[in-house]
Amino acid sequence: ETRDAAALAGIADLALVRPGWAELALAAFTLRRGDDVGVRLEPVAATLLDVFGIDMADATATPLDRRARVSGAFGAIVMLALTYETEASAAEARPHMLQIGWDALGHDGPVPLGVVG
Repeated sequence: ETRDAAALAGIADLALVRPGWAELALAAFTLRRGDDVGVRLEPVAATLLDVFGIDMADATATPLDRRARVSGAFGAIVMLALTYETEASAAEARPHMLQIGWDALGHDGPVPLGVVG
């Protein structure tokens, strides 16, 4: 749980401060064309999966449920980071992003605040 909370916080904070990074990170999972761009983004996808304990080289070693939850949490955080500005400040959006990601990962209760600040 500590790793998940820290990963969510790091991704959310980076996505809020650097929308271009959020777009690039999202592209790392969506541009699977097999061309040069997709190949160059593979290390980004591998790093993002690794922070959640998933080895991209052997992703099937992680149960599909966990991989799906990580994908959902990541997608929700990044999409909210790219679209929140008309409704909230980054400080207002962050707790929602973290809780949605936490819920998507299947954890009960609130995100551990001691871990994510």
